[in-house]
Amino acid sequence: PLTWNQPFTFNVYINRQWNSSRADGSWQIFVLGNVWTSSACFWTTIIDSTSWEGSSYYNKYRVWTWWNDKTASQTNTVWEWNMITVTNNSWDVKLYLNWTQILNQTISFNISANTFTIGSFPTTVWSQYQWFYWYMSNFIVESVVRSADEVSQYYNQTKSNYGL
Repeated sequence: PLTWNQPFTFNVYINRQWNSSRADGSWQIFVLGNVWTSSACFWTTIIDSTSWEGSSYYNKYRVWTWWNDKTASQTNTVWEWNMITVTNNSWDVKLYLNWTQILNQTISFNISANTFTIGSFPTTVWSQYQWFYWYMSNFIVESVVRSADEVSQYYNQTKSNYGL
């Protein structure tokens, strides 16, 4: 397993099938670390709530760690395949939608737990797990930082598998 403070790249194709308004937040694509430990987690998500921040953030992509979340202006569209790529290089976090970089932020996080969850929120604090209605394909985790050119090349090599 990776140590979460090292360089990494996550890449996955997603196709969200349902558009809802959950009171508790968002659809996590992946979560690193312990969610309930301050500054010890990192996740990439699609915001699925209008109650916390208003409708201007609804269905937006976000990278998140305690008190340091960054939201992209791009909106996720249900029933549509998209490739999501996240890279981290010394807390320089980049988020790509398909081949286009949509976020570049410095985000400080210190993840010491080896917890890694795909497509779920690893908690039962609301007395149930969050439910997700989507497809995921080819989830890749690497201990290297892929360049924008490499992200674009991979997208162009694989997009036809998803009708893009």
